[in-house]
Amino acid sequence: MKIDKDLHRQVQLKILDILIEIDRICIKHNIRYYLAYGTVIGAIRHKGFIPWDDDADIHMFKEDYKKFKEICKTELGEKYFLQDEETDKGYKMFLPKVRMNNTAFVQDCTKNWDMHQGIYVDIFLLDECPKNKKLQNMNINIRRYTECTKRGIYNKENTKNPIKNLIRPLVEKQVFLNIWEKTLYNHCKKDESFCTDINDFGNIFPRDVFETPRRVEFEGHMLNAPQKAEEYLTYYYGDYMTLPPEDKRVSHHGIIYIDLENEYKKDSIK
Repeated sequence: MKIDKDLHRQVQLKILDILIEIDRICIKHNIRYYLAYGTVIGAIRHKGFIPWDDDADIHMFKEDYKKFKEICKTELGEKYFLQDEETDKGYKMFLPKVRMNNTAFVQDCTKNWDMHQGIYVDIFLLDECPKNKKLQNMNINIRRYTECTKRGIYNKENTKNPIKNLIRPLVEKQVFLNIWEKTLYNHCKKDESFCTDINDFGNIFPRDVFETPRRVEFEGHMLNAPQKAEEYLTYYYGDYMTLPPEDKRVSHHGIIYIDLENEYKKDSIK
């Protein structure tokens, strides 16, 4: 779906409303969060959204998300919905989102899912990182395979393989992931100098780039970024200040349907 400039900006402003609501709750209740990935690039390089971006990402440490989720039960404004696998049974991704009610922002890979599909902000959870490199790689691969299977990415290739067809329901129910976490991941020696993004296939970051959140300008508002945001960006992206070629300045989220005033229904897409 090609989004015209005006609609694109209206989507960004809806996302900004969600970020402001997250910030309000986190500041009020002393919960750490940090702008993440391209949203930090936007804050540092553009003082707002990357011009062609149509989403926003934040990090929370796992323990902070647990507190945030509990507080959202009473504190989150009526315009918004905190989505994860517990609050929305039709949701098949790992990473939580805060969605805006009465809007639609539908990706091709989720168009058939019976779930809330409003405009959103992604929450990428940070957790302890295994010290052993082999366990780090195992963590990445188990999480990647589990999420991709739940999202249906592997389903077509599995239909002719009886063993994979047998395993897939166990993967979708996170049986192997739960075994991995309870038997090894939760008990292995952790690297105190690093943390891992458990939602994005195990991206690893130096822990000291986060620390106490730092307030940065974003679309005329002050929001939280990693304390050492520039080091965070250099570690993950390298030269983050140089703009990509013009043909790369596009969204990569496969958006097929947008509605700023109504929730998504499957027959909305003709």
